[in-house]
Amino acid sequence: MSQDEGEARKPGARVDATIRMHLGRKLKTAYQTLVEEPVPDKFLKLLEELRRKENKS
Repeated sequence: MSQDEGEARKPGARVDATIRMHLGRKLKTAYQTLVEEPVPDKFLKLLEELRRKENKS
């Protein structure tokens, strides 16, 4: 582990609020299209199958 990595993990280390807000906006923009994509049919079928099995027990 380098010295920089150890310093980054110190308890109480804080990132400036302006930087946090900027990073938050960038991450939200990057992931927004992923969040808006529909759930694939294969996953919906698996979820429905799990629900049915849970209701039987």
